Amino acid sequence: MLKKLPYVRRKKILDILKQNDFVDLRHLSEQLEVSYMTIHRDIEELERTGEVSRVYGGVKISGGEGKTGEGVSFPFKLSTDLTIEERFNELIENKRMIAKKAASLVREGDIIGMDPSTTTLHMCAYIGDMNITVFTTSLMVALQLSSSPRVKIILTGGLLRKPSMSLRAFNPQFADLGIRLNKCFLSSKAISFRDGLTDLTIEEPESKRLLVGHSTETFVLVDHTKIGNAANYRVIDFSEMTAIITDSSKMLNQDQLDCLDKYREHKVRIIFSDE
Repeated sequence: MLKKLPYVRRKKILDILKQNDFVDLRHLSEQLEVSYMTIHRDIEELERTGEVSRVYGGVKISGGEGKTGEGVSFPFKLSTDLTIEERFNELIENKRMIAKKAASLVREGDIIGMDPSTTTLHMCAYIGDMNITVFTTSLMVALQLSSSPRVKIILTGGLLRKPSMSLRAFNPQFADLGIRLNKCFLSSKAISFRDGLTDLTIEEPESKRLLVGHSTETFVLVDHTKIGNAANYRVIDFSEMTAIITDSSKMLNQDQLDCLDKYREHKVRIIFSDE
């Protein structure tokens, strides 16, 4: 189960309030499975930003547009990105199978890189008992593995990108991690042979390439809906990929299979999750 950060939980509170005129705080506490005091602190923060208004016995969505000014920022209305929790639950069984296959490639003692994609996030369930080091740009990966006594976690520094809960290095092209990764695991919005692995935002590819540039092997995790498509910003092309891990071949149409064949012709391994 994905652990919720305050940012994600508060967005969920807003979603609930938008569908109800009024919600009791204890009801929110039970629905989100957190303590009453946690909900109380969340509501205080949402009230501070002008998103909600407290009334007797509960809370309601604010009629205003939210406060602005020094020291106040609230990203939910400003970003068109889905949050990482929303993406985590899309095609969840497909992602789990791909993540489990990817995790089977990790060996005891490995130093691996993991990007902030939700498919790699699913890997955490399968590597938590291993004696490995995880180097990641994802706060959520770090959170999921934080209770493991065996996994050592190293986070990159940088600017927090809230929708994906990832860290963007200020100057990734000049970053020296001082570390060599055995393997790195990443995903993105789309993959085609002509355009390579691509993403919708300009920020994410920089951090993904930071991991790839310090890794001996690079594994791309993509479900069938991403194959044969292209987004706006290139992450990497075939020359930097060791393997592509995807769904069962039975889920792919002929165009998608042809796309993977082109990668195979250029020495990129194709690994199906049901193999």
